[in-house]
Amino acid sequence: MKIRLIPSNTDGDPEIQFLTSLLVDQSTLFDAGSAGFSCHEVALQKITNIFISHAHLDHVASLPSLLEAYIAFQLPPPMIWGSAETLLNLKELLFNNRLWPDFFELGSPKKPLIRISESVDYRPIPLDGLRVTPIPVSHVITTQGYLVESDSATVMISSDTGPTTAFWEIANQQKRLDAIILEVAFPDSMQTMANAACHLTPKAFGKEVAKLTSHDPQILAVHLKPWLRSKIVQELQDLNLKKLVVARSDCDYQFPDTQIGTN
Repeated sequence: MKIRLIPSNTDGDPEIQFLTSLLVDQSTLFDAGSAGFSCHEVALQKITNIFISHAHLDHVASLPSLLEAYIAFQLPPPMIWGSAETLLNLKELLFNNRLWPDFFELGSPKKPLIRISESVDYRPIPLDGLRVTPIPVSHVITTQGYLVESDSATVMISSDTGPTTAFWEIANQQKRLDAIILEVAFPDSMQTMANAACHLTPKAFGKEVAKLTSHDPQILAVHLKPWLRSKIVQELQDLNLKKLVVARSDCDYQFPDTQIGTN
């Protein structure tokens, strides 16, 4: 399984992430914060499914541009998966003819501009080469993390979350677990803000990882607030987690693989 963090800044710095998009095996996108600002026709032809963890802007900002590119290249639109609340938010708050044209209504049954399907917590979704199981996590709106399985690897993606329970229960139940992609948004000095926003600090990040009792996977840290990144990275390093990597957008993370993050 190959995972890539899609760039979301204009200066080329692979460490900086303003928006969230993770591409798995070139065909499945998790969140569309930035993918629509950087994907080309060849890449779009391979992306057939997009999972939207929740409707916050940094996870959906490029979705309109992304779908517009499918129209421009005359490609069939990908299937967009989300919880019932997330799909409703996309329709009412984004594709509402105020922020963006209503793609739900502008298409036709033969040529839809948008295709949606509900992702139900704990119900596995079989895809080409992957199986994706949504898992509820703790955020300020309904949000899903994911268990992602292929024939050769198992990876879990937390999406945005504060301290949570079900995610780690599912992790501990797996026969194998190659990697966990876990958010950490604020430094420890902003714990009050992190609590209010339902995000993790490095200290809370360490406590979450400690809930994993059955495996010793690679841990990829993501969602670091750019202006606070150096402090967050230092505090993550102080945790002394041997398999911790702070994810970059110029690396392919291959699982299983002993060499993590090759350019």
